[in-house]
Order: sequence, then structure tokens, then C-alpha cells
Amino acid sequence: MLIDDEYIKKEVSIYQMTRSTISLNKIIDTLSGYIYYYPRKVYLVDYDKAIDFYVYYIERIDRVILKYRKMDDIKFITWFTHTLRNHYLNYVDMVKRKNKFSKQDLTYDENALVLYDVVSYEDKDSESEKFRNISNLILENIKTKYKERDVFVFTIRYLELFINNIIGIITVYLNVDYDGACHIVENARATYIKKYSDIIKYQDRITNVNKKISDNIKLAKPCEKLINKKRYYVKRLSSISLLVPYVFIANLINTNKNIITKIINKMKNELKQMDIKF
Repeated sequence: MLIDDEYIKKEVSIYQMTRSTISLNKIIDTLSGYIYYYPRKVYLVDYDKAIDFYVYYIERIDRVILKYRKMDDIKFITWFTHTLRNHYLNYVDMVKRKNKFSKQDLTYDENALVLYDVVSYEDKDSESEKFRNISNLILENIKTKYKERDVFVFTIRYLELFINNIIGIITVYLNVDYDGACHIVENARATYIKKYSDIIKYQDRITNVNKKISDNIKLAKPCEKLINKKRYYVKRLSSISLLVPYVFIANLINTNKNIITKIINKMKNELKQMDIKF
């Protein structure tokens, strides 16, 4: 799903000058995956809500594209993700007015403008708070015990766990700017981005099974087969690991895979003492 920055900027420029439907269709073809997956990955909405937002955004995309102003030092996807965020919030407000339901609390880091940099969705759920606390606890612990290199290697490997801190870690250790750090995060996530489709698939199946179980309970029908099916889906979902490959990390710091493996294994064993398993 990575976008060729020069290509998309060129097509946008052509559309702005000519209003060509061919260029607009090329733009939509290139960006459609991002538009659909944005609310799914960032706000964890289901298929129906993601499609509704997709339709909402596509109806407005020509006006969005016409507002774009090319900046050589900023990637198109950075700007585009910011527009997705704004339009999604507007969409939620619109649905709220129509359906009169409470808008979920949406938090956002103003610096995190790259799509892959805003995947983590923070809410007020106790599990999310627990996850953040564990992440911070591990980070504080390893920073006091290990070399800066080892901390970098470990946090890149478990990128999703440390997503709220990873940009700062990358900029300091590799001495790159914010945009460079975002680019590294994009490339790291690209190594396992295809697994997101499997995650969404099993999430949808679990949601559907839960609905059937609820319906069966209301009708006093047996649920054993559905419960077993849900257990299977949960097991498959939990088996999907979003980990950055050792080879990718090794290339980042000009070393070999074996050294990365030793660093990770050593730190994992140390963390077992904190009852944290990886």
C-alpha cells in the first residue's frame, strides 16, 4: 500500500490543471485502499462503517484534491492522512446528528500525520490503558539496563507495542529528522502490512459469530457450535504477530541478523522476570 510520492503528486497536479476524469480515477485507484483502511485501523470500526466513510470521502475527494498545494519536503501521504482525519471527525459528527448517538472520544497526536504512524487508537477502555502502562513500564526498564542500540533494536522489533514512543527513539539513535523517522516506520510496517487483512477478517468473523450467539440466546437456541467457532477465530487472531523482521532491523544499523537475534532473545529472557512474555 506504499504510495509513489512523485507519481501521486504528478496526477494531482494534472487534475488541478485539467480537471481530467482520467487523472481523478487514477488518484482514486491509488488512494482507495488508504481511505477504506484508515477508519478500520485507526478507529477500529467495522466493515459497514468503513464503507460508509469511504463513500462519504469519495463524494468529496475532488474538492479535497483541488485544495492540495505541493510541498517538496512533505510527502503527499502526510497531507492526505491529515485530510482523512479531519473528514472522519466531520463524518462522525454528521452521523451523530442523524442518529443521535454519542460520539466516541478520539485522540490524536498532531505530529503523527503519516497514515502508518496513527494506527494505534487510544480510548478510555481499561485494556487500552493497561497496554499503554505496560509499554511505558517496559521502556523505562530497558532504558536503565541496556545500551541505546539494544533499546532501539527491541523497540523496532515490537513496533506496535512502542508506537507512541518509537519516533523519538528513531530520531535520536539514527540521527534523522521527524520525516525520516516516519519513513522508517512506514517501511517497517510495510513488512507485515498484509497481515492486517487477516486481522480484520477474523475480527469481522468474531463480530458476526457474537451476533449469532446473541440472537440464539434470545431465541433459546443452542450456542455450543458457535462458541467453538468463536474460540477458533480468536485463536487464529491471537496467532497473528506483527513483528518487524530481524533482517530489516539489521539493515537499519548495518549489522547482521544473528546479532539482532541475540539482542532480542537476551532482552526477552530478562523481561520474563517481569512476567511479560513476547
